[in-house]
Amino acid sequence: MRLDSRWMLAVALALLAPGVADAQIYTCTADDGTRIFSDESCGPDAKVVPGISTSQRKASPRRPMTRKSNEELAELERRCDDGDVVACRDWTFGGGTQLLREQEREAEAACEQGSLTACEQRWCRDGVNERCRTLVLQTAKLSGESWYLRDPDGNGRASGDGATLYDIRCVPREARRHRDITVACVSRPGPNRCYVARPEDGAARLDLAAAKHCAAL
Repeated sequence: MRLDSRWMLAVALALLAPGVADAQIYTCTADDGTRIFSDESCGPDAKVVPGISTSQRKASPRRPMTRKSNEELAELERRCDDGDVVACRDWTFGGGTQLLREQEREAEAACEQGSLTACEQRWCRDGVNERCRTLVLQTAKLSGESWYLRDPDGNGRASGDGATLYDIRCVPREARRHRDITVACVSRPGPNRCYVARPEDGAARLDLAAAKHCAAL
């Protein structure tokens, strides 16, 4: 059982509420830096979560839920992501999951109205899956099979040497996580006018350069 620390409702209820399965709970850090909770030793840095006993049921009253402010919840979530199990519990009982549901509903509505940022927030939070790829590729102003332009107006931004910079997100089908690159395009025409690091490795157009460099990641 491996759980992304962003979704701490299951962790807090499974680990901290009375009456759960008999098991030791471990925590460790995944390759992408997220905090993992598991009922198995989840890596070389795995540590037993202290103060958690799952061997007995305790007849204690359920803790009342008091909604905390968004600022308090953000701080608790940050501490929870750093491995503070008590902060995870306080985030859950302080209305953290309710806030996530509200944010998801708002992001879903904004995504349907054409907001690329909202589509990323709603559907790509946990990595690159088909739902994420489908929605962001459809919503982006410019996209290909494995990439899309994150700039909402498509105009890019000027660099100091006269080139225009474009923020590209690579989302190949086989990848679990996206990769971000910046493509620079100079104004003069040429076979290598759009590139990432070296002009000699560039392409004639932004879309060709984005596809080439995303495929090479």
